[in-house]
Amino acid sequence: MKNISSKPFYYSDIASKKIAENWLDSIDIKNTLIYGDVDFGRSNIKIGSGKLYTIIGKTTKNIPIEVVVENYEDKAVLKDVVKI
Repeated sequence: MKNISSKPFYYSDIASKKIAENWLDSIDIKNTLIYGDVDFGRSNIKIGSGKLYTIIGKTTKNIPIEVVVENYEDKAVLKDVVKI
């Protein structure tokens, strides 16, 4: 989590569309990356030159979410956010 937070952070088109739906915002993403729980069963999965991580958290509106991040050497990309 610390490694992901220390890099430039980008949003995929899918993640950007979810944020535009107004049920979450970038604060929810940041809080989940800081305070959320890594789902180790679905994380640290090699994808190309990076690894995929799934983090479980909540929005400021108390909606449970799952944040999927692709972590590369020089950047992190928010792939998707899902209500759970």
